[in-house]
Amino acid sequence: LHPYSHFHSFYQAQHHEEFVYLNRYINEENKYRTLRLRGLPFNATKKDLITFFKDFTVTDNDVVFEIKDGRATGRALVFMKDPMAAIRAIQILDKEYLGNRYIELEQVSNLPHEF
Repeated sequence: LHPYSHFHSFYQAQHHEEFVYLNRYINEENKYRTLRLRGLPFNATKKDLITFFKDFTVTDNDVVFEIKDGRATGRALVFMKDPMAAIRAIQILDKEYLGNRYIELEQVSNLPHEF
């Protein structure tokens, strides 16, 4: 059973939601291995992010897009395998381009509680 399988139904319906708040998915167990991405193209897909993280083990269930008023905000969470993978991803991918936009990666544990 995949560690994020309980999110599966959410992921399938995600783009039909009015509001998806990223901080609802953060907890003590995952905050050190979770990345917040900013600057995503509004039409970015899970497949785009899986390709962006091609050197890491990222699946559909590891990606959550933020939605406000039924629209993508350009922010997302990516759940990495462990904290070291999160740090390595930042070192390699922070400010790299996805399409014509550069993407900022931050480890969630370094962000204010309400982000």
